Amino acid sequence: MDYRERRAHKGQLEVELFIPHNSTLTGTDIDRILKIASWDGDVTELVKEFKGDYEGNRAVLIPRDQPYTCHGLEMRALQVSGVGYRTTNSSSWTFEPDAQDRFKPPTVENFMEKIPPNVLRNDEVKDGRIVVERSAYAPTGSYTETRMKRKVEATNLANSLDLKFSCVPRIEAWGSYDSLQHEGANLGFVVLSAPAVDKPRFAQDVMRTVGYLTDKGAVKTYTDVLTLYVVTVGAWLPRVAIGLRELHNKGYAHGQPHSSNFYAFTDKKGDAGVLLADWSTVRKDNDVPNENLLARSIDLLVLMNQYDKLHRVMLPQADHLHDALDVGSDRILAAILFAYGGNDPDFFSFYKQEKWANDHDQIIRWLKRMQARHYPQAGELDADAFADGLIAVNKLLKDDLSKIRIPGTASKADEARIRSYLVPQPRLESSGKTGRNDPCPCGSGSKFKKCHGP
Repeated sequence: MDYRERRAHKGQLEVELFIPHNSTLTGTDIDRILKIASWDGDVTELVKEFKGDYEGNRAVLIPRDQPYTCHGLEMRALQVSGVGYRTTNSSSWTFEPDAQDRFKPPTVENFMEKIPPNVLRNDEVKDGRIVVERSAYAPTGSYTETRMKRKVEATNLANSLDLKFSCVPRIEAWGSYDSLQHEGANLGFVVLSAPAVDKPRFAQDVMRTVGYLTDKGAVKTYTDVLTLYVVTVGAWLPRVAIGLRELHNKGYAHGQPHSSNFYAFTDKKGDAGVLLADWSTVRKDNDVPNENLLARSIDLLVLMNQYDKLHRVMLPQADHLHDALDVGSDRILAAILFAYGGNDPDFFSFYKQEKWANDHDQIIRWLKRMQARHYPQAGELDADAFADGLIAVNKLLKDDLSKIRIPGTASKADEARIRSYLVPQPRLESSGKTGRNDPCPCGSGSKFKKCHGP
């Protein structure tokens, strides 16, 4: 990997820092990174001194000296990842770090042995089918040399694609530990640009918002949470899908566009944007069309699954309400596929036939239909078309109402609120341009009088 400058520093650990040609780090940034990476002082105290914070279980965030802008998002921080760790809660698949634990130096100890076998697994395409892969070894608080190089090269590749609907962080530097080795190679760390020290990734943002509103008394019932949750997640996952469509059109699949891997933001003009943070799993298309189709389906399925996973983290005690959640799930998947297809109204003809299909089967069949019909890429998240699309989805889901089993513990008022929220039945007023026998403006394909007309 090419670089313009190499710097060495010795603290508790001896490190070398490599700075690429396009890096925008200043001397102040470099000095802070070297102190943290080499453990030239207690990193917990250094993070406080630099007015920084932590991200995940093995990264610190510090303010950068000179911000820059990516798609309207001001990048005001640096993520220094692979320079230590905090103890995680291995009893949960989310393995959240212990917020009270002090940051510790990296070690060669195998982190994978500390966590359950059902976490840190990736779906990948091999030999024409989807397989589940899990690394056998990952150092505690750092990266193997192979993983570090992959992270750097994949992020540089993503930057070279000139994506318009997904912001990509910049590799500002990478480094290695001379005293920490695995199979003869040095362990390493990576420095990337980040939005801000206090800007959480999407999953954390949603959970913090719900938690804050609950503490303030604004969210009191499961229905309140579900309403807030579906609106929040439903507004952003389709936006990520538009970026994935652009990436797929350029001949690549991401692999892990999950909710802890992207930031949602609104720029100064009020436009919505998404920053995909980790590109280590990006995959280039090969000459096997079916494998490329499967890789794209993984991206959309991972995105869809965030709806249920985040809900289970926030409300683990609400499993008895998953019948209601499932109807919301149908809406979210429909919104994702609608946005991915460029807001093309043909989606609703497809959805009428496929709404009872397994999520993955539905995704595969929509991708095949798109290949055959060549739908345009959405130029932006068209708010009007998106709203009309959701109205049409709600109409199609109207028949699902009888299948929702509201728990016996819910009051009649709660039951009515759950039903009225999950399957709203808004009406569209007829205008001089829309006759009762004309196609409904919601795009469902039905006549106006039989759909949303009076």
